Formats: sequence, C-alpha cells, structure tokens
Amino acid sequence: MVALGFPRPSPARVVSQRSTTEEPVETPEQAAEHQKLVNEVLGRAGLRESVSQAAPILANLRDLARAEFRASTDALTALPNQRTVKDTVKRMAAHTYEP
Repeated sequence: MVALGFPRPSPARVVSQRSTTEEPVETPEQAAEHQKLVNEVLGRAGLRESVSQAAPILANLRDLARAEFRASTDALTALPNQRTVKDTVKRMAAHTYEP
C-alpha cells in the first residue's frame, strides 16, 4: 500500500534499522567508570573557579572590541570613518616600504 506517494517499509526492514541504530547497552560497571571520568573532568580543582574568573574578563574584552568597532565606523552606515581610513592607508604605506 502506498500512502501519499511513499511506500510502506516492511516490518523486517524496520527491525533491522532499529537494531543497527541503537546505542550499545552499558553495563553498570561501564556506567560507573564513565561517570567517574565525567566527574574527574568537571570537578578538577580550580576549573570552576577559573571559569568564573575568566567570564568577566571575556565580557570586558567583548565590550572593548564593540567600543573599538563603534569608534572606527559610522553609526548609520557601519562604514569605516575618516580616521580609520587614514590609519589603514598609513599602515599599508608603511608595509609597502618595509625593506
């Protein structure tokens, strides 16, 4: 029987697809070992503290990059402003004449 132009899969085909796509079953020992490894990685001394200390620094860097972009572009068109163009031309000219 064909419904909406799609053939119906045979039951044998469906069973074979299920058996090949299922993940292998872990034994309790394997699950405990896996959990132990996860806890070791996540619970390393200082990791959470390092992340909590890095978050505000990364936020400051993101804000600085945003401010630099706003300072170097026109607010309406987002095109480089005159100062940015002059700085770019100076940098390109200096790079051209390097020995």
